[in-house]
Amino acid sequence: MSTKTDQLEWRRSKVIDLRSRGLSYGEIAHELQVSKASITSDVQYLREQAKGTIKEYVTEHLPEQYQLCLTALDTILKQESISSIVPTSSTSFSCACSISRLACCISLSAS
Repeated sequence: MSTKTDQLEWRRSKVIDLRSRGLSYGEIAHELQVSKASITSDVQYLREQAKGTIKEYVTEHLPEQYQLCLTALDTILKQESISSIVPTSSTSFSCACSISRLACCISLSAS
């Protein structure tokens, strides 16, 4: 590791890896040979970074994806209602699409 920043980035990547495997802060500190306070600080930093990523996704990307999903579901439902002969599996799919669309609307209005 060439710089202190590189070492910190490496440690944080190890912290997230070990947390994903279920290790406690104390176990991670022991494995990486640093204080538990350092691990706590790293996790706090990683949480803040994740919050920023989530916020960006929710504000910049999710609204478009949500609208695309609803439009696609509406298109499927319109195509199903136009069909003169609707097989049972198609009807089930149509019902699933209606339920998915309703769930999208409910979760958006709840937020």
